[in-house]
Amino acid sequence: MYLNEEDFGLSEIVLQCNQIMSLKAKNVGIEINISNQAKDILVNADRRYITQIILNLMSNSLKYTHKGGEIN
Repeated sequence: MYLNEEDFGLSEIVLQCNQIMSLKAKNVGIEINISNQAKDILVNADRRYITQIILNLMSNSLKYTHKGGEIN
């Protein structure tokens, strides 16, 4: 496995993932709330894998949250 490590802000990835998952959440009646706590967190990692991890976490959250619920 080859890692393409780079420096980037975690909030950038979280916001991108939120855009991807928000339509799915809206369709099942779930609200996603994103805080700015990750705003200043810089990471050195492979952007693709971090994005996939966050998408998996959000997808699992949607899967196990009842209609009308919230994901924070």
